[in-house]
Amino acid sequence: VTYCYLSASKPQHGGGAEQKFSISKGFGDLETQGFNVLLGASAEKSSKILASQREFSKTGVLPFSNGGKDYYFWQLSANANPPNITLDNDDETLAFYNPVLLRDGNCGTDPGSFLQGSTCRFDYASTVQAQPEAERKNLFVSGQLKLGTNFRLFGEALFSDIKMSAAFAPPAQPLAMQKGSTLYNRYVTPFLGSLGVNDADVLYTTYYMRVRDAGLRTDEYKTEGQHLVVGLDGSFGDFEGTASYTHSANTIETRFAGGYTSYNKMNELIDSGAWDPFAQGTAESQAALAPAILTGLSDTTKSTLDVLSVRGSGPLFNAPGGKAYLGFGADATRQGYTSQPTAMSQGANALNPDFDDFPVGASQGALPFDTTRNSSGLFAELQVPLMKGFEVTGSMRYDAYGAAKNSAVFDANGKFSPEVTQGASASKATYKLSARFQPMPELLMRGSVGTGFRAPTLNDITSPLKEAGVIGVQRACPVTDVNDTLYVGCRSEPYQYKAQTGGNALTGDDALKPETSDQWTLGFRLEPMANLSVGLDFWSVKIKNAITSVPEDAAFDNFETYRSLFVVTTDTATQRPILTFNQVPVNSAVLRAQGLDWDMQLRSKFSFGTLTTQFAGTYLMDSYFDLGFGNGRESSIGKLGSDDQVAFRILARLAGSLKTGPFTNTLTWNYKPGYKDQTYSADDGTVRLRNPDGTPGDFVDFEGLDVPSYQTFDWQGRYDHSKTLGFTAGIKNLFDKTPPLSLKTVGGNMVGYDPRYADGRGRTFYLEASFKF
Repeated sequence: VTYCYLSASKPQHGGGAEQKFSISKGFGDLETQGFNVLLGASAEKSSKILASQREFSKTGVLPFSNGGKDYYFWQLSANANPPNITLDNDDETLAFYNPVLLRDGNCGTDPGSFLQGSTCRFDYASTVQAQPEAERKNLFVSGQLKLGTNFRLFGEALFSDIKMSAAFAPPAQPLAMQKGSTLYNRYVTPFLGSLGVNDADVLYTTYYMRVRDAGLRTDEYKTEGQHLVVGLDGSFGDFEGTASYTHSANTIETRFAGGYTSYNKMNELIDSGAWDPFAQGTAESQAALAPAILTGLSDTTKSTLDVLSVRGSGPLFNAPGGKAYLGFGADATRQGYTSQPTAMSQGANALNPDFDDFPVGASQGALPFDTTRNSSGLFAELQVPLMKGFEVTGSMRYDAYGAAKNSAVFDANGKFSPEVTQGASASKATYKLSARFQPMPELLMRGSVGTGFRAPTLNDITSPLKEAGVIGVQRACPVTDVNDTLYVGCRSEPYQYKAQTGGNALTGDDALKPETSDQWTLGFRLEPMANLSVGLDFWSVKIKNAITSVPEDAAFDNFETYRSLFVVTTDTATQRPILTFNQVPVNSAVLRAQGLDWDMQLRSKFSFGTLTTQFAGTYLMDSYFDLGFGNGRESSIGKLGSDDQVAFRILARLAGSLKTGPFTNTLTWNYKPGYKDQTYSADDGTVRLRNPDGTPGDFVDFEGLDVPSYQTFDWQGRYDHSKTLGFTAGIKNLFDKTPPLSLKTVGGNMVGYDPRYADGRGRTFYLEASFKF
């Protein structure tokens, strides 16, 4: 039998088209021929969606009203086109201005440039992608070979090739401007008098550039994956057993694919007069910069997983309600994770002492690593029918993880260590006890209680600390004490300070601890009649030592609490000290959630067909977190919390499906409640009053927007021509519901809505076909 599937979808408002195809075919019969083989292949492709293709996300300057007042959401960047300039000495900023604005009285012809005081700001939100381009290809093969009457040899292999191209705003980069240089003589010296600045007082000059002529920064990711399994299973009397070996590997190549420029080549063009960052936007200017645009490999990472597994099951003894069954097993695992960044991604360091270039607009400081970790586990499960309709199952598992071993660690002097231990070993026994009681065919009661255990990943532990661009929004410096050693990294104006990310490689008592959890469920399913089914489950989950990172908002708003996450580093481009926020994995104190899940199904027969109605959802009774740094218990129910997440009180879905002969039509209602959005202070420079004439006014404190509920409807129609041929057509977001306005600056670069909680594609049409032959 050969099975084929085809599908295509297209949003109404442009971009985001998707196509999928899969085919599979089987050969052989295990019982009669002693073997079988299944071959399969699939491919899918999705196109990009630009923020500018949706009215609600096309700009970072959003007029809105709240509480009878008119405002602007002002999400712009000081890295602008034309560039802004700061003149500084060791004690203060002498001037912050835009030379083109002073010369011409405006911010030029770039539609993304906005006037703010004596500077120009760039509307980066208008240039980002809401959805990247992606292609995926898979090839799958599996087979079984019968060995005698009791044994079977099996294997499977999956090969995947994934390409993704993600683009975001043109390069943003503060760069040092040297006295006496072409740019200094042209854009600083002529304005010193009007600025009231003495040239002798200027020690540092920085221009905040948006390299518009380079286009969007584009990263291309190519992932090649292999997943191989071989094994043997069979029966030994009443027991069945399986032994298998699994090998998985993923290699990811990250490439510069446009937008980024070589600092050295760009400076050569500037010094020669071939390209002027203050006069961008023409075809000639773009052509002049083209030789400096980077292409080629940025980084190569590889992750591997090797698992040996043995397991068995069979009847153990006769219980009052029937046979008791035992399942047991063991596995041994070896994980590997390596990275080899190119010199351009590493930048100048002890490994590349003669390298003096860096990618303008990209992070640098990446370091190579080569890490491994071993783990093992044992488990057993016993299922005992205590009486007819009453069954109890108990299971236990013991896991042990070793510390990570890194064989590519070097110190500040570039000296390699043959092998360094990072993180710490950990072990834990966990259990689960569940019961199932069905006193009558119409009623099933069920419940469980158990514990869980999750060790930190190799990435959590061993990834070296490296640059991660800048923080998500311009912020006032949280360091107010001039005697604080961190104060030297501050700027006098709100600024997008530097960010770094990496693993937590501490060892011993300071190492990352595994997450542990306690959970329970209690529920029932009731079917009082053949056409009605109702299910209800209470649940509770509590996670201790949850592995997370402190959100940017929480860290900057509570600086004294999170001071240890801030350092001062040297900005490579300007050679000036800069305040830097380190987002590294930490163990939080606790995460807790309790709720109620329900699902109901009603089948109603009419003369013209059968209507099936399904209603399912979750009611969150309690949810809180404690990041473990002294702020205590916090809740995100109905609001964007300091964890940068929203916990929704209710999530619901109602679907009605009408089957009339070969046709089935389904209408689905999806519901998500409203919530309180992100709050801002005037110092954040994000929300400002809107004057009666529409011009922007002062920056103000803002208590947060009340984001309304989000409800969408989906329709799907299916026609089953035969048992082997079927067609489906549908419309997602049938009434083209616009995502509710959100003024968040966390959780990604999108502005105007939160893509984590609302679909920005809008009304989307799709077609599907499946057939067998």
